Amino acid sequence: MCQGEHGSNAHAEEEYSGFAKEIGAVLAAEGIETEAELSAVAELGMTAGQGYLLGRPSVRPEEWALWDEAFQHRRRPKTSTNPGPNGTPVP
Repeated sequence: MCQGEHGSNAHAEEEYSGFAKEIGAVLAAEGIETEAELSAVAELGMTAGQGYLLGRPSVRPEEWALWDEAFQHRRRPKTSTNPGPNGTPVP
């Protein structure tokens, strides 16, 4: 994803994302390490992702759900109605 942020693959990423939506597939972003990368994949409409920003690598499926939870939580804009990590509202 990092390359797309600099424009070299941005068009291809938009095409892949659009195609996945058309056929009803879930496109997962890999290697998300920064908030900027997460924002970029969220802008493309991706609903799944993995990377060190969301959680460390694991072979245990029960931990994979934590990545999804972190992805979904981090891609939402933080507002007073959005709970923070400990369940309290974020100002």
